[in-house]
Amino acid sequence: MSESDLASDLIAPLVPLSSVNHSPWVIAATDILIIITFLAVTARVVVRRRIVKETNWAETTIVIAAV
Repeated sequence: MSESDLASDLIAPLVPLSSVNHSPWVIAATDILIIITFLAVTARVVVRRRIVKETNWAETTIVIAAV
């Protein structure tokens, strides 16, 4: 495998959208869902801290799982 083959493999997800290659859509959808996940986890932990005033194992576990 030459260096040019390795370089083309590294930028493969960054190629333009075509009828065959849908990787830009997959990357965009994954990024959006990760952002929504972090927002939901953050909102849950913040609201729970304001209501209960303490953190238990459930909040710790969900934060670790999200990271």
